[in-house]
Amino acid sequence: MRRFAYRLVPAFFLLFPLSAVAQQTPDPTKSYLPLSGVIWVMGASNGVPDPHGTFEIIVHDNDDHPIEGSTVTIDFSSCPEIVLAQGPSVDCSARTVTATTDQQGKASFTIIGSAANRKYVPADAFQCAEVRADPGNVVLGGLSVAAFDQDGTGGVDERDLALVHCDYPGGGTCLRSDYNGDFIVDIEDVITICSVIAAGQSSETPARCDGPSPSYPVLVATDGGLNLVWNACSTVLQPGSPSKTWDCSSNTGAPFRLFASMFAPSGVVGVAAIEAEIDVISSTATLPDWWRFDPGGCRASSLTLLAQQDVSSCDNPFYAAPLCSGPGYSVAYPADNDPRKERISIKFLSHFPPNPLVAGEEYGLFELAIDPAKSTGGGACTDCDKSVQIGLRSVRIIQEDCASSPGDLPTLVLQMPASSHSNVATWQAAPVRVPEARSGPDSKKLRFQPNPSISSVKIEFATQVGGGADVAIFDVSGRLVRQWREEFAAAGTRQAEWDGHDSHGRPADSGLYFVRVISNQTVITGWFVRLAY
Repeated sequence: MRRFAYRLVPAFFLLFPLSAVAQQTPDPTKSYLPLSGVIWVMGASNGVPDPHGTFEIIVHDNDDHPIEGSTVTIDFSSCPEIVLAQGPSVDCSARTVTATTDQQGKASFTIIGSAANRKYVPADAFQCAEVRADPGNVVLGGLSVAAFDQDGTGGVDERDLALVHCDYPGGGTCLRSDYNGDFIVDIEDVITICSVIAAGQSSETPARCDGPSPSYPVLVATDGGLNLVWNACSTVLQPGSPSKTWDCSSNTGAPFRLFASMFAPSGVVGVAAIEAEIDVISSTATLPDWWRFDPGGCRASSLTLLAQQDVSSCDNPFYAAPLCSGPGYSVAYPADNDPRKERISIKFLSHFPPNPLVAGEEYGLFELAIDPAKSTGGGACTDCDKSVQIGLRSVRIIQEDCASSPGDLPTLVLQMPASSHSNVATWQAAPVRVPEARSGPDSKKLRFQPNPSISSVKIEFATQVGGGADVAIFDVSGRLVRQWREEFAAAGTRQAEWDGHDSHGRPADSGLYFVRVISNQTVITGWFVRLAY
């Protein structure tokens, strides 16, 4: 009997704590929110939600015991400037995110979302996110919310960093830029968003609760121009040379300096960032090793981007710097699957609140410094003496004036017509030209509008007699990208239009494309350049 009683007593005590757990009530004074008082909303990377901003909320009762199985809710209904992304723990209509505590009373959160309107700063933005816990739906406190994807589109990129710069130093009113919760936007906050960009995190904007992500309009500038020259910054202020020759006789000495400038198009409100693409094209079947600046290339460490305020006595009104103090560029080889071609993609950021540009005035953009290392002797990279052509393909001006809402200011694209040569520099004198497609004896030339194109392109041609027409588009390797049949039309000038997608509906890459039109046994051919963004 005693033994039985001895066994019953522990059983009774085992049951008692279970009933006590059911009666536990969260105590705000014993529970724990993130120490900084700030939580981060993140994006996604390669389709996977970014865990960089994961944080925990710990729920205890008034005896300081952890509460297991408590539903913790973070309510963003008082944060109208924050947009949540769709997800299994997200209630889009209530604007809440929930998680359940474990045995230690911990609820783990990764909030996926972005800013909805970068310029909307409510007076009560501080601690706008309310935290509640069950049982009893007890309010544990409030949290401030910072966003990395500050414009709500395109993932975290240079435009988001430019928007943080609008609050730095000490702007302080836009708490979405205050990542460490010290009530001021300072260099630590800039470093924080730079670390996210450098790691490639939050590079995508996930599906938003409020519908599709907004998109910035992109306009091709109808005026302005691009220049690329050696030795000096300008074609007007301090003229440089379009060609450079060298005997490849030394591995030391001053770097070769290649300068880019632009004549500003109309309507540039302010430059937040610049994106540019430079193609290096060989006159031989493959790009010389001396020009291989890509990772793993023979001269991967021999290229430096400079984008300071004074580009060799030419004014740079944006006082630019490479993005996040990195190299400011990336190199891809082969570009467009062409072993002759290398592409240098450049991004840099304005340091100060941007100012309008004067239409038609020449502004320095950046300088590429090319070190002469590995040019001769043992370990030299081959074919320094071979000729290449360096072309400034396009420049994108990302506008921001620190006052407009995102989307109000379009991105402006400057691109040069195929007949222009001011954006082309040569090495070892001999220019490289991509051959134009040859037409048959009975054919006429095709005309393309626009050329280069960034979206769709109109293909204009003339026929002697009425009839249908077969249109085929090939990439530079000769691969068929798209083909279709144009229905019957009367003789004369007519147009076909390509939407920039291949036969599987995928956007085609940037590059050179050849077009063949066959109508009434007449073959008409031509080529155009596509710039895909």
